[in-house]
Amino acid sequence: MNPVSWDVLGTAAIAKSRFIPAMQGADSARLVAVASRDADKAQAVAGAFGSLGFRHAPDLRPCVRPQTST
Repeated sequence: MNPVSWDVLGTAAIAKSRFIPAMQGADSARLVAVASRDADKAQAVAGAFGSLGFRHAPDLRPCVRPQTST
């Protein structure tokens, strides 16, 4: 089964302490990118979890690929 790719919008404590770690612990999920109004925060959080960081949600578009069933 292919994991579902996720982009997280925001760098709040709940994202860093609960949501992203839970996602990384699941075989069926994969963190692709993090976006925030603060580019430095987005890049710091994304880097800590091995993904890409962006300032604006529309900048995530190149990271989003349509899911295909196999």
